[in-house]
Amino acid sequence: MEKTTMTKVQEKIKSECGIMLGIVMMLGIVLAILAVMSVVNGIPRISREEGKFEAVMYTISSAFNYGFSSAVAFIVVGILHEMTNSYTPFSKRISKYLGVISTLLSFLALTILVFSMVLDGRGHYFGSLSAFMFPIVIAAIVFGVLSRVFEYGRLLQQEADETL
Repeated sequence: MEKTTMTKVQEKIKSECGIMLGIVMMLGIVLAILAVMSVVNGIPRISREEGKFEAVMYTISSAFNYGFSSAVAFIVVGILHEMTNSYTPFSKRISKYLGVISTLLSFLALTILVFSMVLDGRGHYFGSLSAFMFPIVIAAIVFGVLSRVFEYGRLLQQEADETL
């Protein structure tokens, strides 16, 4: 007899998580490359005399956006990896990862707000940045709630395991 028995549903979920893990890993790598490219492409813009401040702010903003997005993608990879290799998705690590994603998205929304306010304050309309803020705030709230739900599920799972 095998040590662990998996149902067909568990095996299917495990294989789907493996596929998603690969896709999200590639997305994270692409976002990291875009973060570096935004800095490299921004350097010539910064070196020109006119609009220097705006070019610096736009380059920093782009690097932050891609960097935070890349970090979120790599944390999702960690969540998917943990889910494929664990007995239950309700683990402390997954709950912690979801909380970190919520925090990163909150910081991303805050940086977008700050850069948008600084650039708008200088007479340049930069509404395209602030337009992204609302969905990011909603996503941060959703991931924060998911973190609490997974923590509660972990406690219920632990309680159920102790009663058996």
